Amino acid sequence: LTIDAGVTLKFDGNRGITINGDLKAIGTSTEPITFTSNAAVPARGDWRNLYFNNVDNACNLSGCILEYGGSANGTIYTNNNTSLWLAIHFSEISNSGSYGIYNTNTSYASIGVVDIYDCDNYPVRTGAGSVGYMSAFSTFTGNTPNAIRVEQQTFGGVATWLDHGIPYVIWNDITINDATTLTLQ
Repeated sequence: LTIDAGVTLKFDGNRGITINGDLKAIGTSTEPITFTSNAAVPARGDWRNLYFNNVDNACNLSGCILEYGGSANGTIYTNNNTSLWLAIHFSEISNSGSYGIYNTNTSYASIGVVDIYDCDNYPVRTGAGSVGYMSAFSTFTGNTPNAIRVEQQTFGGVATWLDHGIPYVIWNDITINDATTLTLQ
């Protein structure tokens, strides 16, 4: 699925898009791609989410505005994406009825320069192995709570958890394999 710059998609209640393949949504600063509510008076959680399930091809959201989604599992919800196939960059997510991004502990996503604000739950809920893929240039404000929720996950290699100006909340046990270097800034 390719969505051109300047397109607006409006969703009726509890509707969304499930992506099992490719999604290329590349907007610009003057022509963003907008995912929003179809309600006359929009409210948090009016539509469900963009659901990335078992994605095995590169998906890219850039220059996008996602607002009033998140009636279930976050405005962006990823599940069973075992490779780094999803990139979310230069976008904003606001007024979610739940999480801004829910990246399950069976998924990986690159989150770079994303502003997430005014959500009814954590701006990001993610597995421990994915925290290192979050850019230092993202901002998180006005969310309830305003913290990054870290889920159970076993990981290895080299990772840095950056200082985003909000705390990390370790929700479940995490396992750091032998010969792993984890740096907390």
